[in-house]
Amino acid sequence: MSKDWSTNGTERRIGRRDALKLLAAGGVGLVGVRGSASAATSSFDWKKHSGQTIRVLMAKQPGSDFIEPFVPEFERLTSIKVNWEKLGEDQQRQKLQVELTSGMADLDVFGSHTGQQGKAFMQAGWLRGAG
Repeated sequence: MSKDWSTNGTERRIGRRDALKLLAAGGVGLVGVRGSASAATSSFDWKKHSGQTIRVLMAKQPGSDFIEPFVPEFERLTSIKVNWEKLGEDQQRQKLQVELTSGMADLDVFGSHTGQQGKAFMQAGWLRGAG
């Protein structure tokens, strides 16, 4: 089932793939910040998207270096396979731009520099708020 939400006055639908993206980003963030699944409430269904695969493209930087060790725990908790790809910053930016521009990107999560790419990515529809 999809949920309606608005971005800049335009209606969007959130489907299974979008829900996975949000869950993945939130789950990786939760595990990364808290360091343990014990922070999650018992009503949270960690296995809701069990068996799914998400693709992550990140630049090698301190933020991705911090998150990466928590990916196996996220996979164990959720049974979601994470295809984690980390490249040098220039290579990641170039690959990201090419994939997004082609319209063929199968990315679920990617790192970007909001100050440098944010406006263009929002206008192209490649970024959405998580709320």
